[in-house]
Amino acid sequence: MGVNIIGTGSYVPDNILDNEMLSKLVDTNDEWIVERTGIRRRHISKDETTEDMALKACQRAIEKSSIDVDEIEMIIVASVTSDTKVPSTAFTIAGRMGLKNIICMDINVACSGYIYAIATAKAMMRDMGKKYALVVGAERLTKYVNWEDRTTCILFGDGAGCMILENEDLVEDRPVSKYKYEIIDYHLGGKPDVKKYLTIDAKDKIDDEDNLYIGMNGRQVYKFATDVGPKVIDKLLKDNSVDASQVYSFVAHQANMRIIECLSDRSNIGMDRWYTNIQEYGNTSSASVAIAFDEVASRLESSDQDEGDILGKYLITTAFGGGLSFGGILMKIKKA
Repeated sequence: MGVNIIGTGSYVPDNILDNEMLSKLVDTNDEWIVERTGIRRRHISKDETTEDMALKACQRAIEKSSIDVDEIEMIIVASVTSDTKVPSTAFTIAGRMGLKNIICMDINVACSGYIYAIATAKAMMRDMGKKYALVVGAERLTKYVNWEDRTTCILFGDGAGCMILENEDLVEDRPVSKYKYEIIDYHLGGKPDVKKYLTIDAKDKIDDEDNLYIGMNGRQVYKFATDVGPKVIDKLLKDNSVDASQVYSFVAHQANMRIIECLSDRSNIGMDRWYTNIQEYGNTSSASVAIAFDEVASRLESSDQDEGDILGKYLITTAFGGGLSFGGILMKIKKA
């Protein structure tokens, strides 16, 4: 019973904060930021909530697919910046879309959240016999940025991405695009971040009003990401008897260009095989992979490259972040 990605969409706010503008807020400059992160600008929400951005990403994915809204039976949202603790963002999105009888849940696994959400959706769709699901990654991280801390405020942006998953054994083919992406395998894991290398709103006591912002030990997060990333990729390839040369593109969490470059080096996979957009958006946590995958899928749809050079190839997404957590997904490109 295969589960495929049949539609994607993404949304980022129009408001842009580039490095030059940021240098007027904190002691930094464009050269310093680019050298250490690869980021040139990020999109910042002025008045749009995480829910607002998530809904727009969902609507764009649905517009590019062949399904009707009322066919959706499940919504899973990955986020660390939900607007309310109760109800979940997934339920509020479902309500705004006019859906009534539906399974909804939020997942908080920080930057790995979107990988976990896809894995969860696939398992639940197969076990429960559900036809269509929306898997969303959405973040308004700048709400939690300390704009006086130049080590963290340069990194983060806001945005959302969405994938539509179909349970292919339960639906009829209604292709409106060239390609769909079968979820072949996934690998998840992590280790408790007992030393709090990456936190948001970390409280020493229950009524503590301090430490409401993103806190990060960049050196330790870099060390963790560059250690687990190549191992995840290697496991997905070996477990499925796939050679790296068969992978059309690698889509890593857009945390830092230096991390992606290190993954490339340690995996012995050239940077030309890695999709990057961190230059434009910065780190959008659980929205990162979703936004990047939407751009990869859109490029494939509009590409004049011979389909024979694309069909049967693979895509690998991988992420790592708070928890400390990690995950990866292997997908196969198929004819829609």
